[in-house]
Amino acid sequence: MSDDQYGTINIDQLLRQWNGTKYCDFLIHHLAKRAAWKDGHLQLGIKGTMNLLPEAIQEPAQSAIEELVAKILAEPLRTIETNQVFLHVSTATSHLFEQHGSTASEEDIFNVFQIVTLKILDRVIHDETLKHVIMPATRIPFGSMAALLYPISAFVFISTTPAPVTVRVAYGISQLGYLLIAASTLVGSFRVFGLRNRKHTLIAGIAVLMTGIILGNL
Repeated sequence: MSDDQYGTINIDQLLRQWNGTKYCDFLIHHLAKRAAWKDGHLQLGIKGTMNLLPEAIQEPAQSAIEELVAKILAEPLRTIETNQVFLHVSTATSHLFEQHGSTASEEDIFNVFQIVTLKILDRVIHDETLKHVIMPATRIPFGSMAALLYPISAFVFISTTPAPVTVRVAYGISQLGYLLIAASTLVGSFRVFGLRNRKHTLIAGIAVLMTGIILGNL
């Protein structure tokens, strides 16, 4: 997770890129990319990124970063979004720099965010309880599975009517589309279908709804 991955740091662009992404999914993404990491590699990454901060900030930043890590781990990791974490880090970093008579650049804020995330990844790797909190293999999407009963029930209901088969299928598909759109607004994901952020869930919902409408008008 280096600066090269993102090119020149632009916070507004990053926030748009991460919009709707759960922080636990952000962590899972980076864990998957770093599956071959050995013990010590994370620490080297943390140390190297810390060295990118102004020398006068490095020592006080260590305790500030530990406080940030503790604060973030106290949040509901399954629901907190990456942007929220980044804004926590941004606020704390700006305050830290101001306390020491300087102003944090976007690169400084991003580097602190990297350090915080690397430290949390290190905790996840070595803490089985924390790993079970964020890893998808241990998170059965009961909520979205239960929600599927709505379009299924709608399809079963209309199947008891004399409506043509295409209309019945179209009605069931349309109700699924409405469900996905509602999920994108209320929850921001629909994990049983692998939809892990608000944008993808909304796009899928609109596509499914349009499919149902088109099929119903054939």
